Amino acid sequence: MERLDSRNKSRFKAIAGAFICYSVWGGSFVFTKIGLPYCLPMQFIGIRFGLAALALLLLQVTGLIKIRLRLADLPFLLIQALMEPVIYFLFETYGLAFGAASEGALFLATTPVFVIFFSAVILKEYIKPVQAVFLITSVSGVIFITLMDGFAGGDMISKILFAGAVLTATAYVILTRHLGKRFNSLQSTYIMMMTGAVVFNIIGLGQFWGQNSSLVGYLAPLARPQALISLLYLALLASIVAFFLSNYSLRNMPPFQVSVFSNYATVVTILVSMALLKERLLWWHWLGIAVIMIGVAGTNYFQQSGKTRLVQDKGTEDG
Repeated sequence: MERLDSRNKSRFKAIAGAFICYSVWGGSFVFTKIGLPYCLPMQFIGIRFGLAALALLLLQVTGLIKIRLRLADLPFLLIQALMEPVIYFLFETYGLAFGAASEGALFLATTPVFVIFFSAVILKEYIKPVQAVFLITSVSGVIFITLMDGFAGGDMISKILFAGAVLTATAYVILTRHLGKRFNSLQSTYIMMMTGAVVFNIIGLGQFWGQNSSLVGYLAPLARPQALISLLYLALLASIVAFFLSNYSLRNMPPFQVSVFSNYATVVTILVSMALLKERLLWWHWLGIAVIMIGVAGTNYFQQSGKTRLVQDKGTEDG
């Protein structure tokens, strides 16, 4: 009975973590839209992860967090960090450069479907038919909103890039679930932020130099209030907090149940856009939101079939 209560507690915390995580990520699209006009794309992402890495280093130096890593752990954590954020962000950013946001939304909405397939093949974690129905319902809500808003397709390059983003996001989810028995969420998040800071600032500095023939002013966006607020939101909440919660949820809940919340992020994006950008919501937005929420709730209401693994190894427990 005590073990059952512990499992239910871990599952509840995992669902709450995924809910908060994707709520933050839903808002990140709007804050990116607010801050991006002040920066080059890779410069913006580089400063974002630089701030996130700096914040974690300050927490570590002051003793508020403790990171214990062995040299033998780094290859696994670096592979995870390369999947997300590095490769995923590159695919998504350049996909949006060559294609339309609506095309990207359609592609990314299919991520939970790929997660279902690879969870079964690699992790041997299976979804119940009733959960599959609700998950597809959630995906259809995103697709409905996207099509009603007006779908604009890009060329073949954008399709390849968005497909790469979907497969990379899927790989991150499966790998994080697999590595959950070896590393805790803080270890994963720490390496992800450090790797993102190094890689994206190298690219960002190169992009900035190519445009300006100088590195003077690379950090100038931090002096702009709107850009600073946007970057702080993205660095502290959308990077550190959200990735930590994502890693935690994937350690304690089947991947498909976590990934379905990506469609809930669409709901948050729409609502935050209405609040901050004064964008108008039409009837199909409300209908699509209702369909998405029913799908997300249904997927997480019903227990999954097959093997369920809750990671509670003593040395790696998140709490």
